[in-house]
Amino acid sequence: MEGYTSILYEKRDNGIVVLTLNREKAMNAFNSVLIRETIDACDRFNNDPLAKVLVCTGKGKGFSAGGDIGELASIDSVAKAKETFDLAARVVKSIYDIKKPVIMMLNGPVAGAAGAAVLSGDIIVASESARFAMNFINIAFCPDSGVSYFLTRKLGHQKAAEILYLGKILSAKEAFELGLYNKVVPGDNLEKETFGIAETLARGPSKTIEMVKFLLRQGPANDLETQAQLESMCQIIAWASEDFKEGAKAFIEKRPPRFQGK
Repeated sequence: MEGYTSILYEKRDNGIVVLTLNREKAMNAFNSVLIRETIDACDRFNNDPLAKVLVCTGKGKGFSAGGDIGELASIDSVAKAKETFDLAARVVKSIYDIKKPVIMMLNGPVAGAAGAAVLSGDIIVASESARFAMNFINIAFCPDSGVSYFLTRKLGHQKAAEILYLGKILSAKEAFELGLYNKVVPGDNLEKETFGIAETLARGPSKTIEMVKFLLRQGPANDLETQAQLESMCQIIAWASEDFKEGAKAFIEKRPPRFQGK
């Protein structure tokens, strides 16, 4: 899909790709066009051998208001409603299934289904204005797109229930203290902090980082023995890599390694 209208896709020379939700006047709300374009962009990133890190953000003063209420209110059949909610779930899974690191750069509030998209990433850097609003209940809606999946796994049943039953809106500080955000910084420092992390990852051993992400995703579903066997398999692949040879040589020579992703 070429000629995006609701997102921006910028690939930089260092392997960092920036995906920006670009419906500023609608607080980057998820309509069908934005969702389909984001799914396409995730596939594009995932299949690009030169892309190393994805940074996701929103245009303007907020990350995303979640589902586009106007579009949702205009649905006139159960079949269309099912299609709409399934599509929203697909965009979250498209982000979640990315093999390389995904950093969420929250320039402002995130609400509704966009919360699942944010939590499907790996590292979340937020500005002090980045409220986390899982307030579906205020319009008699259920959490969707995986919100209940992520919140219960990150916070446990009781805290997730408190947030979702009461439609609580968390400040950036509260989200950080609960472990939802990795870092909260003043808005003026958001890009510097986010791209500092992205650049560190882009310079790293990219194939090894992909395997680390794979192991982190598999860990919660496995027992110790199964997970240890997966680690052993990945470690053998890492041991045979050119990046490990370079890393070991650099360690012995007391210099920074120059990884090539090989």
